[in-house]
Amino acid sequence: MSQRLNAGPSGAVTARGPAPARGPAAAVKVPLSARGTASDRGPGVSLHGASSGGATSSTARPRPSEVIAAARQPGAAVHAGLGRKAGYHPQEQTTPRILSFNNLSDFSNHADSVVSVDVPLFRPTPAEIRFSGFEALQSFDATLSLRNQDNVARRVKILPPDSNFFEVLPGRGRKASGSADNKVAPGMEISYIIRFKPDAQVEDYHYDLIVVTEREKFVVPIRARGGSALLEMPDSLDFGTAPVKYETDKTILVRNVGEKATKFLLK
Repeated sequence: MSQRLNAGPSGAVTARGPAPARGPAAAVKVPLSARGTASDRGPGVSLHGASSGGATSSTARPRPSEVIAAARQPGAAVHAGLGRKAGYHPQEQTTPRILSFNNLSDFSNHADSVVSVDVPLFRPTPAEIRFSGFEALQSFDATLSLRNQDNVARRVKILPPDSNFFEVLPGRGRKASGSADNKVAPGMEISYIIRFKPDAQVEDYHYDLIVVTEREKFVVPIRARGGSALLEMPDSLDFGTAPVKYETDKTILVRNVGEKATKFLLK
């Protein structure tokens, strides 16, 4: 049973429950698990019911109410700021991925460092930038800070993105180019504005910013998530008492409370 729902409207779906194999009557519950997917991103997502015989199959998939509750958590909401800022969610501090190493003595008189070679000389905050809740053909800003972890002054810069969707600008109070070399005192940080400019399609965007220090090149990922579908439906279907060898129908309401149209499949 394949259905298509636009964002906002709801649709009625008739579910047919199997008759129990033994006894004159039995209660049948069919647990549902659903996750909508945008119609322009491939086939619809299946909603899996329980096996026949009235037995409820165990599944690790979240129930529809759990999916909706998680999406509506304060931490999952868009953090809007001043002056057209999309919500961006700093992630847990993880070690950035280092792409390559430079010869430190070629760029500095201080060839030794107290910072382990396993981590960059500069610590990015956030380690990954995420945009969400953005609109087409608008611009949105996030702040990226780079802190010098060494005990001497070090230089750092961000390579200009080769993407029309992202731009690096100097942080507040700075007039120099965002991609210029900047010497930062030990323990201090420098900030940049990461500007996101989506086109007419509200979809997912991915890009890896390249940060260059005197010793290495490392990555700060940017992830922009467009609107998604969110299906609201019962967590389970209770057919009550059903006669043996008799098909019982039940109508349920499936409503798309997300931001994009979606396709789904009941089976």
